[in-house]
Amino acid sequence: MLKKIYFVSCFCLFYLSMIAQKEGNVWFFGGGDPTYPDSAHYKSCRLNFESNPVNIEFVPHILPFTRSNSSICDKDGNFLCLSNGENIYNRDYEVMEGGGDFYPNADYFYGFPGIQGFILLPYPGHEHQLVHLYGRPQVIYTSDAPNGALAYYPKYATLDMEENNGRGKVINRNIAVSSDTLEFTCITATKHGNGRDWWIQAAHYRENKFYRYLLDPNGFQKKGEQAIEMKKLGIPQGLYSPDGKWYARFEWHGRLPDSTFSTIELYPFDRCSGLLGSIQEKTYSSNPLEGKPGGVAFSASSRYMYVSRWDTIFQYDMQAPNILGSEVVVAAFDGFWGDWDNGNKVPQRFYSLMLGPDEKIYCCVSNYNSKYLHVINNPEAPGIACDVQQHSIQLPVFNEYSMPNNPYYGLGKWVGSPCDTINVVTTNDLPVSDKIIVFPNPVQDIVHIQMEDRDLQDCRISVFDLTGRVLQEVLIDHSGNQYDLNTSQYANGVYFIRMQPKNDRTVTKRFIKSN
Repeated sequence: MLKKIYFVSCFCLFYLSMIAQKEGNVWFFGGGDPTYPDSAHYKSCRLNFESNPVNIEFVPHILPFTRSNSSICDKDGNFLCLSNGENIYNRDYEVMEGGGDFYPNADYFYGFPGIQGFILLPYPGHEHQLVHLYGRPQVIYTSDAPNGALAYYPKYATLDMEENNGRGKVINRNIAVSSDTLEFTCITATKHGNGRDWWIQAAHYRENKFYRYLLDPNGFQKKGEQAIEMKKLGIPQGLYSPDGKWYARFEWHGRLPDSTFSTIELYPFDRCSGLLGSIQEKTYSSNPLEGKPGGVAFSASSRYMYVSRWDTIFQYDMQAPNILGSEVVVAAFDGFWGDWDNGNKVPQRFYSLMLGPDEKIYCCVSNYNSKYLHVINNPEAPGIACDVQQHSIQLPVFNEYSMPNNPYYGLGKWVGSPCDTINVVTTNDLPVSDKIIVFPNPVQDIVHIQMEDRDLQDCRISVFDLTGRVLQEVLIDHSGNQYDLNTSQYANGVYFIRMQPKNDRTVTKRFIKSN
């Protein structure tokens, strides 16, 4: 009986997730080579997840992209458009009106070459409209990067998909997101705790800090900066876990043929504040000849994280006391070589990963044009029971190690959090300031109060429960912008932090205590 209940529960969760994720139901592979206009092998194909098993459909058009693309469907799973960074293609695979040449004077025949260098997202609060986030790349030379480091300045465009009889039109473009200089890759998104808006984390191209942006009905809003340790000057793949609680980056660093290494970086993520927690990281080898490319993905429940690294796929248990210490090898390259140009064959190793709407994880082949994809059939199972099937999907076209850059659409609002409704007001008589951030939330022991408004840094802090009973009061008088509050003695529940600065403004924030 228990097995039957478990099966029914899993089936219901799978069914609901399939309904919720139809915006990501079509993926594109291939890319097209303009020097081979008559060769079907260098055109494109798409995976349509509306059917089970996934349906592979040949696309008789040259859609030039490499390493990355971003596509989006409507809520019913009908394909709307595709971006290669340079152009946006409509449902008929024509360049959308107003959607060409996003990088003027750039020689991007294959589309923008950065991994996760752009993304298409639904525009919150604007029915039938989309946002295309991209950037203007620039080479910047510094003393420790004499050959130059690529960076970009983020911009976005808005698309109205009701224009041109559903073929869409770019109605605004070149809207500046920020003047900050960011990495030109690793752009990904997850839902805010309200279930409507989108968080985007972006690292500075050189400094150890993240910028956090929120896409809401008014466009992109910069919500702050966060100094945080990370390794840079690499080729990263980044993403959020499906439950929105983690942010991970796999990064391949250095220069070939030597002086390279690869790392995984893992951060807790707060969907209300957009802040990252303390880093957990691993360097896979200090041998400069063993830097290997790869990627990262989570299972649909976020229980397991998978890291691909050239000739190995690792699994990590997100519920283990030491997550990165729970490493299990679930696949090693089996030595298979697949067809390439002119009858040559090349090794079909592992590269970027992505969770599909069918809750399987897909992996493209590294370094070469390939007709194969690897699949993790049961990502929720521990160890080798996850069932990695190498080169088990054969595409009708060559894919130039491209993996779609689409967000996870199945995440709803964070129920019970301080931000699970739109325009939250925690009390009837007290205003809420966006310049105070409380994290992590929920909290186990220490809650951090970050005060981005200097006027708030000399004030009285009071903590009270739902009945209005004051549990703790403290006066702070310093020039720092963060105060750490010990809540280890509190019972699980909802609490309020009231801050009364010297200028008599009063601000409250809500947090949840949960062990």
